[in-house]
Amino acid sequence: MMRNRYMKIRLSLLMFLQFFNSGIICPIMSLYLMNNLNFSGNQAGIILSVSGLTTIISSILGTLIAGKILTVNRLLNICYFLASINMIVLIYQTRFTFVLVTYLLYTLSMGCTNGCINAIIFSHEKNAKKNFSGIQMWGSIGWISAGWLFSMVWLRNVDSIVAMVRLSYALKISACISIVLFLYTFTLPHKKLDKKEKVSILPKEAIVVLCRPQNLFICVLLFIIFSSFQYYIFSIGPFLRQSMYNESLIIPLMSVAQISEALCLGVLGYFIMKRDYKFVMFVGLICNLWRFVALFLGSSVPLILSALISHGLASAFFFTTACIYLDSQCENNYARAGVQQIACILSYGMGASFGNLSAGRMNTLFESKISEFVNYKAVWLIPTLICGFIVILFVVFSQRHKKPIIQMNERK
Repeated sequence: MMRNRYMKIRLSLLMFLQFFNSGIICPIMSLYLMNNLNFSGNQAGIILSVSGLTTIISSILGTLIAGKILTVNRLLNICYFLASINMIVLIYQTRFTFVLVTYLLYTLSMGCTNGCINAIIFSHEKNAKKNFSGIQMWGSIGWISAGWLFSMVWLRNVDSIVAMVRLSYALKISACISIVLFLYTFTLPHKKLDKKEKVSILPKEAIVVLCRPQNLFICVLLFIIFSSFQYYIFSIGPFLRQSMYNESLIIPLMSVAQISEALCLGVLGYFIMKRDYKFVMFVGLICNLWRFVALFLGSSVPLILSALISHGLASAFFFTTACIYLDSQCENNYARAGVQQIACILSYGMGASFGNLSAGRMNTLFESKISEFVNYKAVWLIPTLICGFIVILFVVFSQRHKKPIIQMNERK
């Protein structure tokens, strides 16, 4: 019992550091590119969309390698080491081409880490349906901590010009955290590869799991919903700045989403056990829709807060639940590692790429060349309509496939 609790603490710390690393740069990256480096919305969208493309590549490699050629832990070691080197180089780049290439290498290094971490947690947690969300909660706390510490300590009590200059320090902190993660992953227990056991390099077990109609439908939703997540993340920083919110308050304000996500993750296991996957994911889709509706309606504090809270709830109720659900369909660790990497390809890879590209394009398309103001009513309307259609599609599919969606075989 004590050993399991100790392991849960170690996995929670891993999740905390992983999302602290993401939380220090993701909320301000579009601002950094457009304000510090003076890139256009299209250029920033192209650079950030690279993260999606490289996640696809690295996750495919992770699917082929993890648990077959290298242990998942050792793959994480290599990724974090390369990420720290690439981030250090990125700090000193100012030209578009050099920033693009360096950011490509950085995201290529980090691309498969989320899938690897999920695979490690699921392999050590016997009751993932109940306990995974509690560990995932520490990722949200890490994201919140990064935003608040950076904004309240480093950006506090400085004017807007100095605050913009100091945004670059977020990249330096990220490089340091990658080094810490590189060292920390050496301390985690790992299962040695069974060299005598013949394992196909192709993720056949994962493909079999994901080819089931209900699982395939969830995978399609992962791509679409994560595209909307990334569309929101790209646009929310510039939107708040245009709406006259102080730069030093943008990251703490955006962290409201992670606070709501953390609180939700703390009770997510209870809701899944008491209700079912379909109901919980439906609630997540409703929250995802309301986020864009609120932003479309205006930039008042109540609307902004409701949108941010809804983003956190959507992330927990849909995205985390979908990952737990897909894990429940896996019969062994080979399938588990492959399924989690493919889920990352669809979300952090294809979804992030499409979301960043479309957000960058829409921000440029609806920007006034004279005033340089963006028509955010139009920017938020498009995902509102798409997410509304997805809610309807989910209800229709659920009615036609009631048993497969509601009642799944749990891992033995």
